[in-house]
Formats: sequence, structure tokens, C-alpha cells
Amino acid sequence: MRKTAGLTHITIFTEPAPCGGKCIYCPSVPEMPKSYLPHADIKKFGLNYSSREQLRYWISKTIDDGMAAKKIEVIILGGSFLAHSRNYRREFIRGIYEAIDGDAPNSTAEEIIERHSSSAERRIIGITIEARPDQIDKASLEEIFRLGVTKVELGVQSLNDEILEFNKRGHSSKDVESAVAVTRDFGLKVGFHLLLGMPGSNFEKDIVSSERALKDSRFRPDHIKFYFCEMFKKEFMDPELRKLFEEGKWKPLDKREREALLEVILPMVPESTRISRIGRKCADSEVEGERFFIDRGNVERKFKCRCIRCREPLPKFETDMKNVIVADEKWRENEVYFEARPE
Repeated sequence: MRKTAGLTHITIFTEPAPCGGKCIYCPSVPEMPKSYLPHADIKKFGLNYSSREQLRYWISKTIDDGMAAKKIEVIILGGSFLAHSRNYRREFIRGIYEAIDGDAPNSTAEEIIERHSSSAERRIIGITIEARPDQIDKASLEEIFRLGVTKVELGVQSLNDEILEFNKRGHSSKDVESAVAVTRDFGLKVGFHLLLGMPGSNFEKDIVSSERALKDSRFRPDHIKFYFCEMFKKEFMDPELRKLFEEGKWKPLDKREREALLEVILPMVPESTRISRIGRKCADSEVEGERFFIDRGNVERKFKCRCIRCREPLPKFETDMKNVIVADEKWRENEVYFEARPE
């Protein structure tokens, strides 16, 4: 849970379930959502993975801490949300609204959302889900759109089809292109997860993939997270990745290699895109060998990142609106205009 500019961001988790993929780099821990590690302690706060109980718990914490959340963004993690059944998805999101406004067992999900929109003191102003690109289609997006989802984070990982196939990702760059197009057609924000240093990749391939994601008008996400492929404890990892690691055919990027990639990639990030994360959180004990920590703030300053987050004025900073410029950018064949502040 965190709070920025009067908005409280609360993360909740879906129950463990297959995500629909068999990626060789993804850690699997018993009784944990796919790709999550023991340090996250999800079970401690997961509250039986009930959306109602999780959200009520974190809202009570904001009251105890004197923050009293009024505007809330809910971030649903735990793997691809669309891999769950339609009924589970509806009930999970229904629980989010009932956590705020009280249970309404005799009402439909749509009626509960209408009640929230018309009378709630605390407002859900956004709901984010994660999804595999190959699970995105018009029918599923229409459903989640009606349930109040506002952003879809796509597990892109790479836009190099050979790398995706080598890692048994189970989708192609064409699937990503299609997913972005239909998601934007519904007016939803698009987030990308990119994974650098995957088996079968190298410096040049990661740069080309990242440049395509950031500059090609068929992609250009609103938000992006950069991760690095890691060798977590062997008991968590797929046997195929363990074999590549033990035979010396692949190893995680070291700190110098990670910073070298970011030095090239960060200046590519459009001013209309927000970097949401660089690197993933994990405990030293969960990594095989040395854990390489990247200081996000340091690399963003060092490599002159111009993403939305890096250009945001401080809370007490006064902006002269006379100097605001309008920058134009293209998504596919549609022209979209953004306001951008000068230096």
C-alpha cells in the first residue's frame, strides 16, 4: 500500500492458479501465486485471497495511520487475471466494491458498481489487472470494462519471437500487437512488463526489443515495468533454466550489464510513458548467488530519464501554465495529443 498525491494505491492478490504459461524462467513456490516468492509473505496478508477481506484490511490500516483513504486505486496481482474463470473474476471484483460499500448479496455486480458510482464516500477511481497478451480478446475486455477495470498490464517480456519461443512463453509479438489494439479500443490504459537478460537474448536483442516496444506506434505503453531475468533458488526454478545455468549457457546479468542496458533504454522512454518499476523485489536468500540491486532513482537521474514520473513537479512546485507545450504522438493510425512541460 502506498499513497501519492491524495490517491491511495492498494495491492490485493488473487488465489494461486495456473496462469496459462510454461515459461522456463518463472519461479514456482507451492501455495503461492505464480511467479511470487516467499519473502512477499502474501499468505500473511492474503486473508484467504478474498478481495473483500484484503481491501478492508488495508483500508483499516489507512485509518489507523491517519491517512483515511478517500480515492483508491486497486491493483490486482497474482498472475494473469484472465486465466481465472469468468465467475471468479466477477466475484473477485464484486468483492472490491462490497469492501467499500458493504455486502449486497441480492444485487448483481453491475448494480453494486452503480451503487458505488452514485453514493460511495470512498471512491474506487481505478482497477488494474495483469494479463497474458494471448488471453486478451474483445469479449473478456468488454466484461472487465463493465466491471470498472481501467488498466491492463501485459506480460510482454520481449518482442523478439525467437526469444519468446526459446523461453516457452506461449505467445508471439503479433499477440502483443493485437492485445494492445483491442485494449486501447476500449479506452483502457496499457502497461508493459519487459524482461531483460532472458535465455537466448543478448545486449543488442534487448535494446532492439525495448526500442520497438517504446517507439513503434503499435505498442508505446502508457506504463512500463523493466525486470531482469534472475536465477532464484534452484528449488523454485524450472529444470530447463537450472540446466542452462549449471552448464554455463546462461547467467543473470550483473550490475554493470544491467546499468549498461538502462543507459541506452531509459532515454528512449517517451515523455507520455510512466516507468512504474525497475527490477523486482526479492530477499538475498531467494537468489542463487549474488543479488544485484539497481537504485532506480540514481539510474533515472544518471541516464536522464524523461518519463512522466521523472518530470512530475514536486507537491509545492508552482508551474507556469503559459509555458506548457502540446506534444503530438501517434498510436497506430490515430493521432493523440499530450500536454508536456518543457525543461
